[in-house]
Amino acid sequence: MKTDLSGKHVLVTGAGGTLGRALTAACAAAGAVVTAFVRSRAAGPETAATASPDLTDPDSVSRALAELEATAGPPDALIYAAAINTDQLMARQNPASWSGTWDVSVKGAFICSQALLPGFFRRGGGDLLYIGSLAAVRPQPGQCAYAAAKGALESFTRAQARELAPKNIRVNCLAPGFIDSPRVHALPPAQQDHLRSLVPLARWATVEETAAWAVFLLSPQSAYLTGQTLRLDGGSSI
Repeated sequence: MKTDLSGKHVLVTGAGGTLGRALTAACAAAGAVVTAFVRSRAAGPETAATASPDLTDPDSVSRALAELEATAGPPDALIYAAAINTDQLMARQNPASWSGTWDVSVKGAFICSQALLPGFFRRGGGDLLYIGSLAAVRPQPGQCAYAAAKGALESFTRAQARELAPKNIRVNCLAPGFIDSPRVHALPPAQQDHLRSLVPLARWATVEETAAWAVFLLSPQSAYLTGQTLRLDGGSSI
């Protein structure tokens, strides 16, 4: 079944990362106009416009959104892929690094989605998609902050979906497991082998298949799906 995002404007946060660039490419290939919020790394060439707000500052996000709308019109959908992962054992965790992880993963998702709601209300609907993580249900040592933030994002998805369904706004979460990426390949080989042994399908997900599921969750084919977390983890969470 071909997924089609023709006529949609999709805003992607965290678009400079490995998965973020795949998300922008997949949405554009499905026919969407794609804009992006980026920080230190550039988004892919498929993006029609980019801005670099502080995702934890409502005024900064509102100004950036106005910039994008001036070029590409108002967004119909958000993919919130921005995250900070500062793995550290809890006994040694600096409170500032905990707060930074939480602020970008959860507070930023709240601020960005809230900024889009007035436009969604005026136009009669929209889509919010949050990128979660296997860590929410199967955390590794050192992931207390990251796991807590991603778990909160799943709860946020369910609460928002119930609240916004009467406005024809769908809210879902895509929770990947281990993705074939430079971050994984930077791990020591023994650790890679251990992590792969935790995956029943015995391989990493590709960024392309992960992005394809994001496109599906924004497409008309998933029109009756809201408040759900799709675990794309090769069976790691079972």
